[in-house]
Amino acid sequence: MTYRPRICPFHRLIEQVPQNSTVLDVGCGNGLWLLLLAELGRIRQGIGFDICAEKVRLAQELAGPNRSLSFRPIAVNEAWPDMAADCVTMIDIIHHIHPERQKETIRAIQSTHAERILIKDIDPVPAWKSAANTLHDLVLSGQRPRYQSPSVLCEWLGEIGYEIRVCLRCDMLWYSHYLIVGQKPAKP
Repeated sequence: MTYRPRICPFHRLIEQVPQNSTVLDVGCGNGLWLLLLAELGRIRQGIGFDICAEKVRLAQELAGPNRSLSFRPIAVNEAWPDMAADCVTMIDIIHHIHPERQKETIRAIQSTHAERILIKDIDPVPAWKSAANTLHDLVLSGQRPRYQSPSVLCEWLGEIGYEIRVCLRCDMLWYSHYLIVGQKPAKP
């Protein structure tokens, strides 16, 4: 957690989260992202979930008595928390999902009725940077990443009704990130 802000462009992500929103963080890990948003007074409520119960326990401990944050362990095939989120965030999650399940995961966003989706992941190009991230993931999580291009994710978000407002690349050290922000069109 100490070094994560040095390699993840949180400064670019924060500005994309609507002020005073309710955020559902998919794959919250140890809760760093929601804890940061809460500490900055950016969100009204945050709910994070992850398949790793140990990480969720740590997130709960770190949140302490903060009643605006909650964290839940959820199995891979279990339904997402039933809540009306303004914004769904997925920070470095896609490359940890098997390619055959990536589109299904994006489609699950529909169940939240969120107006905004924010996805930050590792760009598969250039190859040397994705190789550096692959080594990072193999050492720290024991997982081989399955990268997906931002153009494919933008296409999938379009299929479920999101207009792409932001699609940009943001490099930090030897990590090549992309940021995608999808927004539901305003209702007439």
